[in-house]
Amino acid sequence: MKVDCPFVTCTRPDVSTRIEDEHQSPSSYRYAISCKDLPAGSVVSIEKPFSTVLFRSHAHRFCSSCCLQFSIVDSSKHGRQTDRRGRRCLGGCEYTFYCSKECQLNDFSIHKYTCKRYQKVIKDAVRLYTQIQRANEEFPWEDFMLTRKVYIRLCLDSGVDFKNVHSVTDIDMPEDIQSLVETSRSSDNNVHDNQSVLAMAVASSFPLEPNGAVEFFERLLHKFKCNNFGIMDPLQFVIGHGVYPRGAILNHSCCPNCILIYEGNEQVIRTIQPVKDGEELYHSYTDVCEPTSIRQEHLQMIYGFQCDCDRCKAIGRWKAVEDALAEDFGLSSEDQIYVQQCIQSAQEFSTDDDADHDDDMEDLNRQYNSLCQALDILRIKLGKYHLERYKTECLALSTALMMGVEDTISHAEHVVNFLRFVYSEYHPLLLLQQMTLAELLYVHGRLSVAEKQLEQLVETCKVTFGANHGFVHRYQALLNDIHVQK
Repeated sequence: MKVDCPFVTCTRPDVSTRIEDEHQSPSSYRYAISCKDLPAGSVVSIEKPFSTVLFRSHAHRFCSSCCLQFSIVDSSKHGRQTDRRGRRCLGGCEYTFYCSKECQLNDFSIHKYTCKRYQKVIKDAVRLYTQIQRANEEFPWEDFMLTRKVYIRLCLDSGVDFKNVHSVTDIDMPEDIQSLVETSRSSDNNVHDNQSVLAMAVASSFPLEPNGAVEFFERLLHKFKCNNFGIMDPLQFVIGHGVYPRGAILNHSCCPNCILIYEGNEQVIRTIQPVKDGEELYHSYTDVCEPTSIRQEHLQMIYGFQCDCDRCKAIGRWKAVEDALAEDFGLSSEDQIYVQQCIQSAQEFSTDDDADHDDDMEDLNRQYNSLCQALDILRIKLGKYHLERYKTECLALSTALMMGVEDTISHAEHVVNFLRFVYSEYHPLLLLQQMTLAELLYVHGRLSVAEKQLEQLVETCKVTFGANHGFVHRYQALLNDIHVQK
């Protein structure tokens, strides 16, 4: 699908591409403004990535080229769903699978230089990092591989034979990569040292002339730190990282007018409210369900700036939202300890992949009862929009879904009400929880309420995901079925 560009990129004069001032926003350098009036649901951009890398934990379930999930089939054991593996890379790579021969061929020009035959080069780089980096931390595999893949593509596009000794000065850096804003050197020496050592490890994996090589990769890593995107699956779980130079033009706001979704590895940016001609386009770099202090801390640490949007300044309705996220009616330390014990116990159970959930229903029921006891306390001692109460409600919802109890609807309603309070009505996470609620209402025969939920859901999904998205068709079909039954 081709999209006529509805925005232009602007720059503010006399500002370097590096963010040096910790209070300086990326909007001090580049920003995107709309070229025309845009209604909610307008497609602002559809962009293929410059490069991507899947998390190793997800590599066997998603295509390494297009990032689409492999076909899902029912498993006879436990009645749960499992993922059919894609076709493994011909070189036998442990973490590279494809959904089709076409994707395998499309990825070959880059992957053949990171394939199994290059494992010795990569292992040597990992060994170098481990020797220099004294802290006992896991090697940043995804950052390492993404940086390598980006450099390989830069070399191929520049006509540079990176398999032989060369200089990074031979690289023709594309304007969209060159103009990516860099974070300043971190005041945290550990963070700075990690980036420097990783840059040395990447440089050592290529036959490079030493002059400027490490500095080149260090700058590239600083660009990635504040411009990379987490690629999400349809359920909004992050499955990998990608470089999207066009998407990186948009600046941050905690009350954004755009939303990002991913269709495989394609990044789609849509407006979630009407935007006027000449108005700046924003999306959120952080989870806006968190209170201001947490959002500001995250933005400062990752992107190097402090947000000054209306929500962060508690202007208008946002003051009530921020106050509600922390509304406390006197939760005692004893209550806090008990609640945390309940939550920790339930989390340990829910992440136990080896647990036999059929034989362990008694234990699951015990965990659910503990969560309900915790919620009984939180519903009295915390406001209905308090963040901790919401998180506990989510865990109870997940446990109730596994058990199939009717109280699941009550938990889903609490979760949806919270998300409606803090998110735009078109936020994907809100829509996913509304889908869960609508399906529960349908299954339990509450068709009139389900019909109302589905009518709203179909219309909001058209704005967020597009009128032809699978979610729209799925819930329109469910709505039609209710109309037939009535």
